[in-house]
Amino acid sequence: QKQLEYNETRKSIPVSTVPYGKRGLVHIWGRNDTSRRQDLGIAWRVYDPNGVVVEDYSDWSYGHGAGNDHEFIGDRFDLDKTGTYTIEVALAMNPSNPVEVDRYNGKLCTVGPAILEPPEVETVGDENVTHKSVDIFGKLIDTSYWSRVEVFFRWGKTEACANKTRIYEMDEGDEGDEFQAELTGLEPDTTYYYKAAVDALGPRSDEVDTNYGETKSFTTEAEVVKGFTMRVENPPAGAAIWWALCCYEGTSTQKPDEPFTNWIP
Repeated sequence: QKQLEYNETRKSIPVSTVPYGKRGLVHIWGRNDTSRRQDLGIAWRVYDPNGVVVEDYSDWSYGHGAGNDHEFIGDRFDLDKTGTYTIEVALAMNPSNPVEVDRYNGKLCTVGPAILEPPEVETVGDENVTHKSVDIFGKLIDTSYWSRVEVFFRWGKTEACANKTRIYEMDEGDEGDEFQAELTGLEPDTTYYYKAAVDALGPRSDEVDTNYGETKSFTTEAEVVKGFTMRVENPPAGAAIWWALCCYEGTSTQKPDEPFTNWIP
């Protein structure tokens, strides 16, 4: 049994089409078909479409009884060229005087055209909405082909989201993590739109466009104006200055949370 693993997918060798840019890992099983205990050995070489060796692997496994098998697992290698990869495999017994018992020389896989998918983000939501500011949140879902990406938000008064927040860098280890930005200087009682955004970083990043999450919206609160207006009726003759104090209703006790006093000319 022979299998090729690439990015957590396994298929029997030869594999018809593997997406460009994956990493390959060969799994091959050897079995003792004799009636005696045997040592199993294997060796293989993997060649890229240009005939360059990308993996040279060999190993022995000892003490296998009749009918027992063993899985040999190689080292990872890049599938970064389009075309056909080939493999030469030889299975042997008896390490002191090896006897070849099986062989496969042929196609390993065909790497398909390099069609890249952009990284992916999610627009999570917003919190702490006031009359002039808000916190907005996004989540990195998948970096796709790239190991590093840039994330940010677009926002504005229309769904075109003409404004852009500062940029943060994240990597493939951050997939599933959230990122955020604070919007300030907003207008009271106004609806704003926003969406998370991501750009690929590194080689071939120019082959994909900026990818966006869902567009969401929030409405800022109406501005709260604290204070009061004092009207004086029938002022004493010659009065020029008035003093105001904010107190609890029906008392002369000043409110501690609104300690406003002032001389009013």
